[in-house]
Amino acid sequence: MPRLCLRRSKIPWQIRETRMSGNREELPNRRRAEVREFLHNGQAYTLGVSCFPNPRRVAEIFLSSRRPGSETEAIARDGAILASLALQHGADITTLRHAVTRGDDSSAVTAIGVALDLLAVADIGEAP
Repeated sequence: MPRLCLRRSKIPWQIRETRMSGNREELPNRRRAEVREFLHNGQAYTLGVSCFPNPRRVAEIFLSSRRPGSETEAIARDGAILASLALQHGADITTLRHAVTRGDDSSAVTAIGVALDLLAVADIGEAP
């Protein structure tokens, strides 16, 4: 899948396509998902998680809200897709948690940050 890179040129920013390096770990076509709900800034979110089978670790994250079609839900959904791609390319939850925006008290500022924090302390992804 091509990715886009911004490169400085005579045009303020020019977009060019490059290929991602590294191997993406493929998921089985049929896989179990666990679902949790949480609140963030007064908004209810549903977190769906599926795992690689062996060893069992988080492979995919889905986020949705009770406000379908809203910008807030779109941002959360896109963040979950990007986190899923990173996980499938070898990133771990701890690395992603350190990458998201945090407040002065070190709490996650975004829904994807809260979801990653929940995954870090939940038994999701742990061996049964």
